[in-house]
Amino acid sequence: MMEVVLRKGRVLRMSATTEPARLVAFVAALEA
Repeated sequence: MMEVVLRKGRVLRMSATTEPARLVAFVAALEA
């Protein structure tokens, strides 16, 4: 598992097997 801390203070937990491109798109959508 890995954790991504967003600017808004939320912590996103996901498996390390998540595709990087999908992760980037998902984080970008949350940050918007």
